[in-house]
Amino acid sequence: LVGLPLWMVLIPLLLVLFATRSRGTILAFLVTLVVLCCRRYVNLWLVGCLSYGLLVLSAMSLGLGFALPASVQNILSMEEFLSLGGRTEFWQHVHALFLKHPLLGYGYLASPRLLLQGLPWAGAAYNALAASLLDVGMLGTALIGFALMRAFLSSLFGTLRISGTGGWQHASVFAALLFLVLHSLVDATFAGTPGYQVLLLFATVLAHNRLRQELWSGVGTA
Repeated sequence: LVGLPLWMVLIPLLLVLFATRSRGTILAFLVTLVVLCCRRYVNLWLVGCLSYGLLVLSAMSLGLGFALPASVQNILSMEEFLSLGGRTEFWQHVHALFLKHPLLGYGYLASPRLLLQGLPWAGAAYNALAASLLDVGMLGTALIGFALMRAFLSSLFGTLRISGTGGWQHASVFAALLFLVLHSLVDATFAGTPGYQVLLLFATVLAHNRLRQELWSGVGTA
């Protein structure tokens, strides 16, 4: 629009994002951005070697009795961050409720009401997996998890393999799903009350399925 480059259009959106001070959303956005930049500008072999090196160092540190989270906590006093704002203790309560109805759950969107009965300050499960297990049990979670991970992994492989016309489309789907997966660690996101993130999940899954069909058939994807 009016000759403005895309990155200038994104500035107001980024200002809104950081104004919310939502740590989970901001962290998910930054990790997704780093992953896309690595795919675009960094050699994949270099990334693989560095990742393998970090894995080896982590294994060695564990063997020597060095605990990184405890060390970071002692050095930087990040107890609140490492506990995800107290969510880890809260999820233990969610786990106890899940064990009472593990197969089918308590009913769609039942988790807010259920949690408020036991914890007046808790109106959400603060985790998509926890919310899904409480609402629709293992069966419903398996169904939505299959659709999510199938599209996520397929778009990841498509992003790594394909360049040009279909590459940016696979990357767009992968980025949206990666953001949802990361954000779902600290928020109900697509498993919560129907909203934008629920719409984003189903839109990306359906769009990716259509994209795969068009690439297989040789039809243009514009």
